Amino acid sequence: MTFLFRKQISHSLFLLCLLSVSALKAQEENEEIKPQLSYTNDLPNLLPVSDGLNQLTIQGGYRNNSNAVPLSFSLKLLAKGTITKGLKNQINSYPGKRRLFDQEINASLFYQRKIESKDLYLFVGYQYRNLQCGNFSKDALNLALYGNQMFEDKTADLSNINFEYLLYNQYSIGLGKKKKNLYAGVMLSFLQGYSDIQVQNKQGSFYTAPYGEYLDLDYNLTLNQSHEGAPNFFKPLGLGFSGDVHVSYQLKKGILLFDAKDLGFLRWSNESIHYAKDTSFRFEGLIAIDNLLKLNLNSDNILNLDSLQQNLIGAKSKKTYNTILPATFQIVYALPLKIKSTSLQLNVGLNTRILNQYYVMGFVKANIFLTKNFVTSVAVSAGGYSLFNLGWDIGYFTKNIDFLLGTNNLLGLLAPNYYPSTSVNLRFAYKF
Repeated sequence: MTFLFRKQISHSLFLLCLLSVSALKAQEENEEIKPQLSYTNDLPNLLPVSDGLNQLTIQGGYRNNSNAVPLSFSLKLLAKGTITKGLKNQINSYPGKRRLFDQEINASLFYQRKIESKDLYLFVGYQYRNLQCGNFSKDALNLALYGNQMFEDKTADLSNINFEYLLYNQYSIGLGKKKKNLYAGVMLSFLQGYSDIQVQNKQGSFYTAPYGEYLDLDYNLTLNQSHEGAPNFFKPLGLGFSGDVHVSYQLKKGILLFDAKDLGFLRWSNESIHYAKDTSFRFEGLIAIDNLLKLNLNSDNILNLDSLQQNLIGAKSKKTYNTILPATFQIVYALPLKIKSTSLQLNVGLNTRILNQYYVMGFVKANIFLTKNFVTSVAVSAGGYSLFNLGWDIGYFTKNIDFLLGTNNLLGLLAPNYYPSTSVNLRFAYKF
């Protein structure tokens, strides 16, 4: 592990320890814990109503957890902007042999109803989900960014490439029950998928001969695609189901929270497009690729589109395939505290996602109540695809309103060209 990574880990561990020591010195306070303040990313939809019998919640968020992909790179790809040499060099400078990212855009609308006589909670809602996840070798990304000139008389590693781009609608219904110190909720969701691309290359390499006289390409590629052309929001091509679980237990000191989200799958129709190829190629002639992101497939010195399809990715066929959702698991311990006259809530947790090479993320989050209704939070975390994250939230809570705005990756927002990983979360709830 490089010196930079060790330095980031040491900083994160120092901050975790500092907050923990402060918590030990603080006096315990028997104030009500707010579970919605215990999370660093988007909140579970199974949290019960705290005031009133009804609650309408609007929530949205963006998350990019990566070890090398900053926010500015994602925005330029989305807007088809120019990726400067400086940005390319910045991405190339991050240590490690793999380039990993997990990105999501989501928006949801949920209604919940409390049945007081039975301590029962009913939930119904809709959520839009846009997920992207990728695992590339550093050589593969550099080949796309710089072209093959930097690999003259070298072999670029193209092994173990995985990528998926997924769009779907989620329609949910849930039920929660409270009994003494225990609250448990389950939610079942019907999934309506309308766009998906899966790419997998188990093994491969790319060799550029001296002076670009020829290229050797070796790979084992599988490509699945739900459709051709632009996606149609109102024309679902995949169907599936998922489940969420939320459990909280009120301890003598604090509360313990557990969540499992997105336990499910999507199955795409038998009209989906499938390519598969396991082969090796040699391209003769003077060949120089400057930028694969802007590759002209009709250029005489590369290949035309028909040749690319026929020779590189094989014949097109149609068959059904599955997408397994990247499920999330999280456990959090929340403890109310009081330091002098200031009320706090300390949260310590672990979470992970079922993604390739995704590490367990640990975090500490301290909520500071500036007034009875106004709260600000600071969080530090380490793990996932990034080794250090600094988070910040602001919230406003009354009998009728819950408002929360925050990020788990403040550095990525402040320095979008230099720091990989960023997130923004917004939640508004009206209780009546």
